[in-house]
Amino acid sequence: MTTPALAFGDVRIQDDFIPPALHSELVRFFQEPIWFYGWKSNAGNKQAPNSHWNVFFAGNMSKSPAVDCEAELMENAFFQPIQALWQLLKAGPLAGHIPVRIYANAHTYGTDGYVHTDSEDPNYYSTVVYLHPQWHPNWAGETVFFTQDKSDITRAVFPKPGRIVSFHGAVPHCARPLSRDCGALRVCLVFKTLLPAA
Repeated sequence: MTTPALAFGDVRIQDDFIPPALHSELVRFFQEPIWFYGWKSNAGNKQAPNSHWNVFFAGNMSKSPAVDCEAELMENAFFQPIQALWQLLKAGPLAGHIPVRIYANAHTYGTDGYVHTDSEDPNYYSTVVYLHPQWHPNWAGETVFFTQDKSDITRAVFPKPGRIVSFHGAVPHCARPLSRDCGALRVCLVFKTLLPAA
């Protein structure tokens, strides 16, 4: 069974989907020293000098060609918690989707995000899963969505631990900076997927 496609601009939020034991395992996984610094949310934007933390799990790092990367994800035993989450997602909110890129981003205070789109492909979707252990309202770090011309904000999503956010890849969005009060790592696991046309 395939999950109904999201209309352009829609943002689907799901809380309390991940079993508590798996959520705890994922949080522990991302507290390990696995991060690489220097990733940019929009590598083509020369006006975006700042980078953030990243770890790549499967898929083509250059975004194209988009090919199914599920087998690549599943062959690495170290990725077991991510594999378990993918199995849940593909049986639920991402039913019918084909994974093409899987990675995680992390932000600390001073690592700004920039407004960008993920893909202009009409069948391309992005799903973000927040995997820090806790988040305080005064820490900021919301994911913000914009109109297509980037002239206004349409929605801001609080990075609640365990929250799953799915949206069309062509929707402009960014991770807002963390406040100076935040000493934590803002962690999001990202699944980029294709939903074949019916």
